[in-house]
Amino acid sequence: MSREKKGWSLVLLGLLLAVAAAGLGYATLYLDLAGIYLGAGVIGLVMVGICMIDPAASLMINLAFSFSAAHLSRWLTHDAFPVGVVSDVLIYATLLGYLIRRVPLGPTFRSFVHSPVVVFFLVYLGFGLLEAFNINARSTSGWFVGIRKMTSTYMLLFIAYEVFKDKQQIWRFIRFTFWGCVVLGLYACVQQAVGLFGFERDWVMSDDIRFGLIFIDGDFRKFSMLSSPMIFGLLMAAMVVFYFIVSIPEKGRAAWVTRLGLLPMLLGMLYSGTRTANFIMVVGLGLYILLTIDKKGSRILAGIAVFFMLFVLYVPIYTNATLNRFRSTFQGTQDQSYLVRETNRHYIQPYIWSHPIGGGLCTTGEAGRQYNPGHYLAGFPTDNDYLTKALETGWIGLILIFWLYFLVMRTGIRAYFQVTDPREKYLAAAITCCLFCYYVASYTQIALGSLSDIVIYYPFIAILVRLTEPARPSS
Repeated sequence: MSREKKGWSLVLLGLLLAVAAAGLGYATLYLDLAGIYLGAGVIGLVMVGICMIDPAASLMINLAFSFSAAHLSRWLTHDAFPVGVVSDVLIYATLLGYLIRRVPLGPTFRSFVHSPVVVFFLVYLGFGLLEAFNINARSTSGWFVGIRKMTSTYMLLFIAYEVFKDKQQIWRFIRFTFWGCVVLGLYACVQQAVGLFGFERDWVMSDDIRFGLIFIDGDFRKFSMLSSPMIFGLLMAAMVVFYFIVSIPEKGRAAWVTRLGLLPMLLGMLYSGTRTANFIMVVGLGLYILLTIDKKGSRILAGIAVFFMLFVLYVPIYTNATLNRFRSTFQGTQDQSYLVRETNRHYIQPYIWSHPIGGGLCTTGEAGRQYNPGHYLAGFPTDNDYLTKALETGWIGLILIFWLYFLVMRTGIRAYFQVTDPREKYLAAAITCCLFCYYVASYTQIALGSLSDIVIYYPFIAILVRLTEPARPSS
């Protein structure tokens, strides 16, 4: 698209956005809930238009939406807004924009599928399609939902890969993500300082199970604008690892701004009360030290980290609930919830061995009750990604996902040792350690799959694929 045409398009979108803002204000004041939906629909059309015109902006719109969707849904619609559908619409609109603007995607696609990681993503998608014929599933509705999510996320991977052919777009996305994470961390700090707002407290108390998971030891775990403390805590931990590593080669004001932004992220992680988040932050930084052990700075960092951990674990302060919960992660104690999860895993292992392709997509947990009522796995609390995949896609599917994660990690490590630009080298290390955090967290939590992590997870993989290519022309 020419600069002149793009300028007129942005002017038109600006006018539409102004009209949408005025309409939303009027609707909120005079039309109540129906007006909110109407105003949101108008703004949504504007966002769809932007996605169709500018794929780079589409990535940022998706990220901003995923970071705020759960909060807006709780606030405006009592948690009834179909956030997943909206995210899919934004992704499909971006691809439709490519077709309308007749962008030649053939060369990009051929380069895209040349990566072993992408090839195996497609293999895993093919295995998911074969799950439609799984005789153990009670209906195809759950399979359709699972495939829809898988397909839309892979489309996001392709869009990110196409956008990141320009290296400047990579750093723009990283900066935008940084400020989004800072906002999430700051909001959690506000929740900690003044308490949950009324609509947030009502949301927590509207469900007994949710209340039991969030209100612990006389205090509410903080979830910021996301859908749960666990999702928020894991995101903050992974982003602390990522931006700490990215900030190492930076100089001057940029370095200090990035490191200062780590503080609300770190506090937000602690306020979430997610033990797994504490652990994966240490694991992610440990992997970075292992990758760069030949550097003097890494060895110094390892010594400082050990001293800091010992100080936090043994400093004689026992009245702070956040500090006590952090300590419990590394003190070897097994709480009751952990023992229950272990019991469930041992109980369900015979089913995994006897069902090599699993029980079918969306057959476990609450999704199983909704899409496959009466299924043996419906309502079973899997509690972690690997057990979910073992039950729904069998031990064959679990092997495939392990191999996929191995290829992603191999790509990241190769990128670190292959690139020569110091800034890109640290970027490769940061992404590899960040993704490793999520893979480790998947052993104890449903770490991957929510809107707020897929909008980072797949673009990060796209960056790694771009970094390992022999040539990346700038547009």
